[in-house]
Amino acid sequence: RRHFEIWAIQRIPGIAPNEKGGADRGIDGRGRMVETPDGDYTKVVLAQVKSGKFSLSQLRDFLYVMHRENAAMGVYLTMEDVASKEAQNEILEFGRVTVGTDVFPRVRFYSMEEYFHGKHLAMPAMINPYTGKPLMRVLPFGF
Repeated sequence: RRHFEIWAIQRIPGIAPNEKGGADRGIDGRGRMVETPDGDYTKVVLAQVKSGKFSLSQLRDFLYVMHRENAAMGVYLTMEDVASKEAQNEILEFGRVTVGTDVFPRVRFYSMEEYFHGKHLAMPAMINPYTGKPLMRVLPFGF
């Protein structure tokens, strides 16, 4: 399970998995944006991986962690798309964040199903967690 968490987190550019498993306090990975977002948020982007069946209560726990950490954005990674209307409403209520001239949902679902179908998350410019330098943005083929 831990290996899957690490692998899933590494699918998101700029997010590094926690170095140790176990009591992660609800955070499986974290990264930092290049620009400071509008509002009183930090540059932090958090990620949580759920390899089992989706649970609304676990999503709410992650939203609490985002609030506790004052994170600008969060990515909730799942195996399959989350179709629950209640879950969609929960993340919509969490609002949006402006970074530079771009506006992003504060919380996003991202499934491994989407990853394998070639869908990538639009993210703000991120810092490389290993070098501390801004990541280069790579455009997919066809642009």
